[in-house]
Amino acid sequence: MAFSFAVLILLGWACNLVLLKSGLPGERSTQPLTAICFALSAISLALSTERCVLCRLFKRIGAALVLLVVIATVWQNALDVDWGLDQLFFTDAVLHEQSGFFLRPGRPAAGTLVALGLLSICLFLTETRSAGGGKLYSWLATIGALLAATVLLAYAYSLNVLYSLGFYAQVGLNTGVGLAMLSYGVLLRRPDLGWMQMLAGDSVGAASARRLMLWTGTLFLILAVIVRLGRSAALYGGRFEVTLVTLCGLGLLLLALLNHARRLNELETIRHNVTSDLRLAESQLARVAHDKDRQLARLAHELRNPLTPLRNGIEIIRQSSNGNSAVNRTAEMMSRQVLQLVRLVDELVGTDPPFASGDAAEAAPKTHEPARMRILVADDNADAADSLAMLLQAEGHVVLTASDGRRAVEVAEAFRPNVILMDVAMPQLDGLEATKEIRRRHWGADIRIIALTAWGQETERRRTREAGMDAHLVKPIDPRALAAVLSPTK
Repeated sequence: MAFSFAVLILLGWACNLVLLKSGLPGERSTQPLTAICFALSAISLALSTERCVLCRLFKRIGAALVLLVVIATVWQNALDVDWGLDQLFFTDAVLHEQSGFFLRPGRPAAGTLVALGLLSICLFLTETRSAGGGKLYSWLATIGALLAATVLLAYAYSLNVLYSLGFYAQVGLNTGVGLAMLSYGVLLRRPDLGWMQMLAGDSVGAASARRLMLWTGTLFLILAVIVRLGRSAALYGGRFEVTLVTLCGLGLLLLALLNHARRLNELETIRHNVTSDLRLAESQLARVAHDKDRQLARLAHELRNPLTPLRNGIEIIRQSSNGNSAVNRTAEMMSRQVLQLVRLVDELVGTDPPFASGDAAEAAPKTHEPARMRILVADDNADAADSLAMLLQAEGHVVLTASDGRRAVEVAEAFRPNVILMDVAMPQLDGLEATKEIRRRHWGADIRIIALTAWGQETERRRTREAGMDAHLVKPIDPRALAAVLSPTK
């Protein structure tokens, strides 16, 4: 855009088209040398995005030429000499301008020279990666953009007092437009530096700032049109103009603030909606996780039940092997594999080790023979109950079985066992309720009731303790843990 704009200005000088040279009738013309600097700066800025070595070289050459023009013009002004640079391309440039205080006919104005110098330095720093270079780039580009904005505002609001200053004298409208294009282009070239980093981001603040800047720029243009129309129609004088500009400026600023507030309200509503959606998603995830844990626990429960008679059967085979080495090796092999399956089930649900009341399942004391006890095995799994009864009978205990909780209470009342191995999940009456029922009887206070369950979580252990059970064994029962809870020392 800046390059095309510079070409149009030069075309205006070549064809003597006042509108292309000055932008508006009666305004100052942009000098040919200034337009050439615009074109060189635009080319350098475009080449700065390329990676090839030749493009970088031409970028530096363009920036260096602009800087040389600035230095040479300042040097001519300081020495009050003329090297002919102003008439290099168009010899009639001087004839179209009038001299005066701070004016050099045909040469770029002081403000233009400063802005072009800042632009040329920024073009050298477009690829900087150092912190100091980045700060210098951001500051110089921002100052150049402010200079261009000052020129445009002065023309928009007819601030003639600004041109009484030597710095801004002879700065044309087209010059301000060209400087604005290049300055803002340089800022956009490195959006990762300075305040542009915040403005070009994806955050809510960056989006709001961009909208506010767009509103502000639009409102300044609308206000400029109002001022121009009123002055051309001679509707007011200078004092009324100042009042009108002030009031309109405040009103337009208020509109911008209201729009900004509305946008913030919209964002706040969006944030609330997103928060609600996140909470809903969290609750759904929690339900899914809970259902998953329940399904895994149910799976573990179903896997433990068939493992129980297998483990009991292996122990029975080991005890009845009568020293047969082949049978003993087979029993050991089967025991290891069953133990591996038990470990896999434990890892599946994070289950606590399946030992009695959290003990380390130490072996029963071997200094004496185990006492002969009356034991009731209550389990709705017939294979599990029968195999455990056989295992206990082989050790000399008197054992009866019950297939549900109600039957367990009835057998216990008649049998008066020393120990009840009580399954928790049973029909008719579960193990917890059966235990409470037994504890309420006068004969049930001294019976040792051991929980047999496929659930090993701490919550299940707490439930069995609260129901009145003395220990908690997780299926399939470790023979050492069973011996430990049946030991007289317990």
